[in-house]
Amino acid sequence: MLTLASSLVGVSRRTLTDIEQDKGSQVKSIIDKVFKPLGMKSGLTPIHPHVAKHMMAGKA
Repeated sequence: MLTLASSLVGVSRRTLTDIEQDKGSQVKSIIDKVFKPLGMKSGLTPIHPHVAKHMMAGKA
């Protein structure tokens, strides 16, 4: 199953295993490749509420 998944997203089986086990340090382009079939993309989310509030105020 993992081999099929890796061929569908275009990354190695080892890379998928590393992502699943939270090992290594994958670059954003690899993470996006894995998430693309799910209609998702990686990004940054602020962890402090005041930063999020400031960012949202700038978009209004």
